[in-house]
Amino acid sequence: MIDLEYILGKAKLDFKNDITFKDMAAEWLDVYSNTDRKISTISVKKHEIEHLNTVFGFHKLKDITKKMYQDAITSLKVEKKSKMKK
Repeated sequence: MIDLEYILGKAKLDFKNDITFKDMAAEWLDVYSNTDRKISTISVKKHEIEHLNTVFGFHKLKDITKKMYQDAITSLKVEKKSKMKK
């Protein structure tokens, strides 16, 4: 999800507005999907966003703290490791 962090930083989004994580992520995925990325890479990003949407979906971006985001990323990594062991 480093790409998402990069895009957020580069876009210099106005966090005072009411955009939700879900809306921003959908917009980001749409833009990302129209790049020269492999379909498999896009599928991975889509899965990661689906996971993050379960945590942040209807939260406004301005209300998501770095700690909340890091905890969600850590959870996603743990989930991936557990699936790999199966």
